Amino acid sequence: MHFIIPTIYYAHAVYAHVTWTQELPS
Repeated sequence: MHFIIPTIYYAHAVYAHVTWTQELPS
């Protein structure tokens, strides 16, 4: 189960980064 937490953490970080980037004014 030790690989589950890093995977979720990484996926959440990528999702948050993409969402934050899309919210920036072009």
